[in-house]
Amino acid sequence: TPAYMAPEQWDGGTLDARADQFSFCMSVWESLCGSRVDLDALPGRPDALVPVPPGVRMPGRVRRALSRGLSRAPEERFASMEALLAVLAPPRGRWVLPALAGVGGLMGAAGLALGWIAAPTVEAPPPCMDTDRPLAERWTDARRQAIHAVDPALVTLVDDWSERWRKAARQACEEVHVEQLRPEASLGPRRACLQQRLDALDVLLQAAGQGSAPVSAGWLRVLDPPAVCLAPALLEGDAEAPPDALRPEISEIHRALLAARWGMTTLDLAARRADAARLHARAVSLGYAPLEGLAAQTLGQLAREAGERDEARRWLGRALDVGLVRDPLLAIDAWLGLSAVAIDLDLDPQQVEWLDARLQPALQRMPEAADRAAIAQIHRARGLLLEGRLEPAEQQLTDAVARLEAEPALADPWEHAVALRMLASVVERRGRPQRALELHARARALERRLEGPRPREGEGTARFNEGLARLAAGDIDQAEHDLRRALELLAAEYGPADPHVAAAHVALVDLYDQRGDVEAARHHARQADRQLADLDPLHPDRASVLSALGTVDHRAGDFAAAAASYRRALTISERHLDADAPELAWARSNLAEALHELGRDGEAEVLLTEALGPLERSLGPAHPDLAIPLKALGAVALARGDVARSLALLERAMGLGDPAAAASVERAQTRWQLAQALRAADQPVRAQAEAQRAAAEFAALGPGWAAQVDAIERWAAP
Repeated sequence: TPAYMAPEQWDGGTLDARADQFSFCMSVWESLCGSRVDLDALPGRPDALVPVPPGVRMPGRVRRALSRGLSRAPEERFASMEALLAVLAPPRGRWVLPALAGVGGLMGAAGLALGWIAAPTVEAPPPCMDTDRPLAERWTDARRQAIHAVDPALVTLVDDWSERWRKAARQACEEVHVEQLRPEASLGPRRACLQQRLDALDVLLQAAGQGSAPVSAGWLRVLDPPAVCLAPALLEGDAEAPPDALRPEISEIHRALLAARWGMTTLDLAARRADAARLHARAVSLGYAPLEGLAAQTLGQLAREAGERDEARRWLGRALDVGLVRDPLLAIDAWLGLSAVAIDLDLDPQQVEWLDARLQPALQRMPEAADRAAIAQIHRARGLLLEGRLEPAEQQLTDAVARLEAEPALADPWEHAVALRMLASVVERRGRPQRALELHARARALERRLEGPRPREGEGTARFNEGLARLAAGDIDQAEHDLRRALELLAAEYGPADPHVAAAHVALVDLYDQRGDVEAARHHARQADRQLADLDPLHPDRASVLSALGTVDHRAGDFAAAAASYRRALTISERHLDADAPELAWARSNLAEALHELGRDGEAEVLLTEALGPLERSLGPAHPDLAIPLKALGAVALARGDVARSLALLERAMGLGDPAAAASVERAQTRWQLAQALRAADQPVRAQAEAQRAAAEFAALGPGWAAQVDAIERWAAP
């Protein structure tokens, strides 16, 4: 009849079964709502919904199906009547209750319409009401009470996260069984993803229940937001749900992998790697590829922490292979892991850039992984630092911090703290130590609010970074306290022969060098060199260790030994670094200073000239650290009789930095060298004044410099 005719029939167009579909939907709508749809309200696009009259209740699945059948354009309706009826059929699924119990099967238009209005006094249970059952089985009243007894704040954190998990689980179900947006097959991968998040919650709650609440309250924030499991990208490719019979064992293995990755049961890296290897073998025996990928990722991460780059790349490569086919989030994590290897173990900025170019499309396809995007931005900054590009690195990190502070939900607070510490390191290198201390203080305050060190980024790393910042700011006593504590913590976490521990030894060499305590500096330099030489004689970190050892010999007056250590450091740096890398320039500058003391000024000048250009490009022409090669060039020029050039270089060196800054070894040495150049230039008054100021600066560094102070005072005496 005309009241139920499709628009194309009114217009005299070609008619087919889709016109009958329109009439059918109009009839059903009238049965359910008591009125027909006004033709002006017909949907004009595929996803539009017909307004439901006030007071009428209609399941979203039925409303969406009828709205599509009432589309103004025939091509936007269902392809056939069978397709429409299949969508209107009562839903069934693992997470779905029989929502249409008591309603007869589909027997045509009248049967369907009467099914919805036959028993208006009986409210059918909604579908997907049981989706939170897996969470309820874990977050029980008994467990809540036990956790509350340890820390009430932790209960609030779990409740907040649990609510987000419930919403994600319900949405995953309703998009299939209520709104008919996705096929039944989409539930499997999403459920597997949500189960992985529950596994992580289990691990953290177990730690809290054992009395580790101060740690767990902070660690809870490393849980992925459940909404990541709703990412459309998760359904791309060959996503695979675990077989029902294997779900319990898969979950058990995954929980154990997380405990090994996070160091929940032990910080002993060797023990954690052994556990992960056994778990990987079990995962392989089950034949469930996504679990094999997660195990490979864990082994890769732990190998990177152990400094074994080939093993790290091998395992992360396996994880990437699985992720590219099965799990885009695993692929993103594998790309990030490989990027960390390129930064930490290869020192290869080109590789970092190459990896980032392949990571970015994956991140763009999965905007729900915003925390990974923040990590990628930090990695880009670290790659820039490897090239000595401090200014763009600082900008990247500043942007990352601003983004995290403007939208804290984008990444967990630990990433915020890491970004702050990275930024602190950069601004310290750019000559702003007080600003660096402020940033470290913000990071420390954030970590304290989170109540505990971060998994995978422990207290040892935080103490190490703070110690470096305090050392740069001239707070040597507090720096010593932080660095010695960092040494203990890093040795406990990584083992005594790890590069992280060697780095702490090198920092202590710098500290004791500033104090003038040669023997203490020598002890830590030898400890570090012994550790890395046993690990790999050409390990990239050994360059800084050999430079530290050379500095100790230089201070002790053994210039031949210093030159030998500096030359080995230069050889390793040349093997691993680009020609313009600032670390390579520093290696040349160090060797040049030792060669100058040995009277080999021609070689020294060549090395210093090669070093100065990259350092100026990296640091900028006014950075205080440029005083080091300028001082050495000034000393070489003076030794070769070019007094005017020597004065110009030394005056420029003294003009760099903050005159009010705390005394430093390099500044005192530069001033002492300037005094000698002034005397050679026949400026005795200025020479004596600068010598006296140099003596005062050395004296301020501590009693270890008493001999140097005496020598200067004798030189300056009338």
